[in-house]
Amino acid sequence: MEDKRNKLKCDEDVYAYISGFFDAEGYIGTSLDKRHKLPAILLRISIANTNYEILVKIKKVFSGSISEDVTHNSKRMTLHPNWKKSWQWRISDRSDVRFFLEKILPYSIVKRQQIKLGLDFLELVKDSKMGKDISLEEQNMRQLISDRLKYIKDVKYSEEDLRLFDNKIHEKIINTLKVQNIVHSYVAGFFDGERCIGTIDHSRNPPTTSLVSSITNTNIEILLKIRSVYGGNMKSIKMSKTHLNYKKEWGWIMSERSVHKLFLEKIYPYTTVKRQQIEYGLKFLEMTSNSSGKRISQEEQKIREFLSDKLKELKSSEYTDEEIRIINNNVNNILRCKDRLNI
Repeated sequence: MEDKRNKLKCDEDVYAYISGFFDAEGYIGTSLDKRHKLPAILLRISIANTNYEILVKIKKVFSGSISEDVTHNSKRMTLHPNWKKSWQWRISDRSDVRFFLEKILPYSIVKRQQIKLGLDFLELVKDSKMGKDISLEEQNMRQLISDRLKYIKDVKYSEEDLRLFDNKIHEKIINTLKVQNIVHSYVAGFFDGERCIGTIDHSRNPPTTSLVSSITNTNIEILLKIRSVYGGNMKSIKMSKTHLNYKKEWGWIMSERSVHKLFLEKIYPYTTVKRQQIEYGLKFLEMTSNSSGKRISQEEQKIREFLSDKLKELKSSEYTDEEIRIINNNVNNILRCKDRLNI
């Protein structure tokens, strides 16, 4: 039977956006199913995020299910009671998983190796044998791929890796994304997942507020590629003493006014999660002067503070049960593939 999803004819921008979002917020790994005589290793694909609406839109394109991330929320709420609730989209059906991985592979950068291993894993899985009646030989092959997925996640960059990335970045700039608009839609997805758009208060006389966009990730290569397209600066993120065994994090920061405006304008048509924040960011740049802050008026500083407060409100706002019900009931109206992923 023909797969009905092939008739959706989604724009490349949709797949590029979701690929970027998955690179930022997605998980591809394995879990052990102990319900059978021979415990089976299963492939797990998921995306966790506090934005319920974007997960509903992804589900509309790729199927799957959405649930509250109970385990994660219990830990988060204990340590950070004011943080937003997290939701998780999962996909497990073999044909759905293959469809998802094949569609996002051409655009993926950060998780490209993992996606290829996921597709290799599916080649080993027979349609009727996701977790039962599998041979010991097949189980061993699954284990090899599972170990490889874990290794890729744990590997850290050497100083030589970083030097090579920086020296050769312009030669291989996002070579998987050859159409410029696809670059913007991919980065919009990645920014929606790993982004921060906000303000910084400067202790000057008089005090002033400036707009900053940033992306933090353990994969320095993707940040260097983003910098080579849009400009901006890179910095090393200091690790806390409790996370010394974690991968080192890197930050890409955009603050220079003219290129900042260009960056936000380029990704705005494709973004979903941070759409309102980008609108406020563009208003901030439009309504404020080009001054670094030394000579701004009290009136302009009030405008900056007002927009800064609006950005903070959007970060902390939580979904009500009624909003979730409306999102689910109207999902067919708020998403059409031909309309990309815009609200």
